[in-house]
Amino acid sequence: MTLRRSHDCIRCGTPIDPGDEFGAVDVLDPDGELQVLVCVDCAAALRAFLEGTEAMDVEDAVESKGGGEPPD
Repeated sequence: MTLRRSHDCIRCGTPIDPGDEFGAVDVLDPDGELQVLVCVDCAAALRAFLEGTEAMDVEDAVESKGGGEPPD
């Protein structure tokens, strides 16, 4: 799948631009438009959380990327 426009990671806010690798597409609406994307790092954290090997911590993900406040 190729992105046609930039999106922000729903978890940490990192921009995901066309051509960038991204970790997951969570939902497609009926028109096939992307609703939720996560960056590669957040996808790895989500996978670890779902496997029960690590807690999912949004603040740590944002801080490690030098971002501001996590999304609500």
